[in-house]
Order: sequence, then C-alpha cells, then structure tokens
Amino acid sequence: MVLAKKHVPIVKKRTKTFKRHQSDRFKCVPESWRKPKGIDSRVRRRFKSNIPMPSVRFSPPSRSRPGSDGSQRDR
Repeated sequence: MVLAKKHVPIVKKRTKTFKRHQSDRFKCVPESWRKPKGIDSRVRRRFKSNIPMPSVRFSPPSRSRPGSDGSQRDR
C-alpha cells in the first residue's frame, strides 16, 4: 500500500522585505536591499535600534524550503 507523504508545514520567519539603509531619507537611494560596506556603518556593525540585515537566522527551516523533498533535479 502506498502511503501519503508526511506534510511539512511552511514556516516563514520573516515576510517583511529588507529595506536599504537610508532609503527613506533620500529619493536617489532605492529601497532594494544592498549590503552596507562603509567603515563606520551602524547597520553593518549591527548596533541596537538599527534596521536588521539579512542573515541565516531569518531563513526558514530547511525541511520547509522548496526542493527539499530529497528528489534530484537536473541542473
């Protein structure tokens, strides 16, 4: 008898998009995320009360990500 595959619920840790630093202050700076590379950047140094930077801690568990069912796909 064929059994149904166990359902793994999709868990999303963060659904809000990451906005670029100071994109709200200047019109010439678009909202799309760019990693801050400045030597004195507060965001890059992850000070308190600053915008969060994308990192591994925001990614969902590997079992709930698409393509994690163990099947091999052509690359």
